[in-house]
Amino acid sequence: MAMQLTELLRFSTEDANDLVEGQMETTLRKVMEHTKCTDWRKVNSTVLTKLTKAQLVECLNEAIIAVGLGQESLEDAVADYGGLLENQVRLQARVINRDEELLKCKNEQLEAIQSTVKSELKSYSEVTKKGLEERAITAQQVKMAVKTAVREDDRSRNLMMFGVPETATEDLESKAAEVFEQLEEKPKVVECHRVGVQKEGALRPVKVTLSSSDTVG
Repeated sequence: MAMQLTELLRFSTEDANDLVEGQMETTLRKVMEHTKCTDWRKVNSTVLTKLTKAQLVECLNEAIIAVGLGQESLEDAVADYGGLLENQVRLQARVINRDEELLKCKNEQLEAIQSTVKSELKSYSEVTKKGLEERAITAQQVKMAVKTAVREDDRSRNLMMFGVPETATEDLESKAAEVFEQLEEKPKVVECHRVGVQKEGALRPVKVTLSSSDTVG
């Protein structure tokens, strides 16, 4: 994100500089045209005193325009930088909120699994107390109880990809598809997004949500 802000500010500053430089060239060209000088270094007070009042006014007007453009360009650059910083703060806040929501969701899902497993095991314990003739719970049924709990966890449809190259403009779904193709898998990808705050020199993991947990398993 910091690199994007730097690039945007650089482009804005370059545009402003081009505008000011263009006006300065116009001003200098007018002065040299009126003084008949071929080298701006030869323009001095002695040469300028030979200009008519109208020529001096024209040159002064061009110079004032150049200074005004420079001032406006500087103010615009400062305003652009301030706006970019505000956008960066808002984006970082959104990332932090999303991480907090993911952590909260993770805890809720873990509690749901624990509750489901405890409920199934309690049922198993109650049946065993009724005697051998009523003992209908088998090892396979216990496994099914655990699978039922796992199905209730939405994380079973999620997986994390690490080491995926990160660019300013990227198509994460295409990158995920390339990885699955190498694994000879063709799952249906529902959503892809980076997790965490961007840091220079570090690659953020990619969270991939699938339509089914078959591939994740």
